Amino acid sequence: MMLNWSTSTLTQYRDEPFAFEEEVDLKKDLQARNKDILDLQPVRVEGYVFYSRGDFAVNVTINTAVTLPSTRSLTPVLVPLQFTYDEVYLTDPAHADQYEEDELLLPLNTDHLDLLPGVADNILLAIPTRVLTEEEQQATSLPSGDGWGLITDEQFRAQQDAEKERRNPFAGLADMFDDDDDDANKK
Repeated sequence: MMLNWSTSTLTQYRDEPFAFEEEVDLKKDLQARNKDILDLQPVRVEGYVFYSRGDFAVNVTINTAVTLPSTRSLTPVLVPLQFTYDEVYLTDPAHADQYEEDELLLPLNTDHLDLLPGVADNILLAIPTRVLTEEEQQATSLPSGDGWGLITDEQFRAQQDAEKERRNPFAGLADMFDDDDDDANKK
């Protein structure tokens, strides 16, 4: 089975890490979990399993490309994904205090180490929330149409501030007091 090894096999690698390199097809699984995935190229998975302190630490590098709809126009966009992640599979929950707080610790409840679920989860986590075509990235103006238009976050905040100022019941009073009167009162 791919990316799945018995713990007895992995414990033989006490002096050196167990290296692996495989290509897996996760397209159907990930499309079922995320409807935005239009296509997924085969996933190149490589890395090492370290048997240390009675647990299995893994370092995994993922290399694939996912096709997603543009968040602006829904045009399909090929998005390359290449990243590395680390996880520690604990053979005993009591071992957790041996590790740093920021390390991802996962219980290992079987006699096999199966990396496939972690690979799938990490790919889903790596999918960007903002996807644009090359043209959309290069555009200097945002799309608009008859009675509508996209605006930037800064433009939106400026509109909100202007609306808040317009609705302020005391805004009209500011013009009633002249700065010249303030200067005269100070003399």
